[in-house]
Parts: sequence; structure tokens; C-alpha cells
Amino acid sequence: HTGNFGFRETEALMMYVRGERSLEVPVYTIWGDHEDPTVIEKFLQEKYRIHNLHLLDHRCSHVVQLDHVLIRLFGIGGSFNYCRLVD
Repeated sequence: HTGNFGFRETEALMMYVRGERSLEVPVYTIWGDHEDPTVIEKFLQEKYRIHNLHLLDHRCSHVVQLDHVLIRLFGIGGSFNYCRLVD
């Protein structure tokens, strides 16, 4: 997933947090300006965990192995605005 996953404290999200539903494959996503900051903070503090869900941001990276190739994933999370890159 490429961002704006829609993290809000909804019943659907809580079903994943409680383990009632699961992600069958690893999902790597960044968080953006459409997420609830309190929910993101709970994930970052590991108060919320979802198996196979990995948040990418500027603080961490993840290595994924595809066959014999290692790929390192990085992300820029948060409220990111392309227009500010050229200011």
C-alpha cells in the first residue's frame, strides 16, 4: 500500500488489533495526513499491533527478501506536501 491507509479508531480496525481478523500477507504502508494521529501514535508505541502490518516512516526501514534478492523499504510518513519541497 502506498499511504493514507485510513487509520482511524473504528470497529473494523479494532477487529484486526484484537486478532479477530488478520492480514494474510505482509502489508507495508506509510501514514499520511488522513490518519488519526492518536491511532498512529498507538501503533508507534506498540500499544496497537496487527500481525503482518508494517508502518514505514523516516525512523525505520524493513528488509524484504524476494527469492535471493534483499530489498530495503523506506518511507516518509506524516503530513507530506510535495509543494513544500521546492519552497
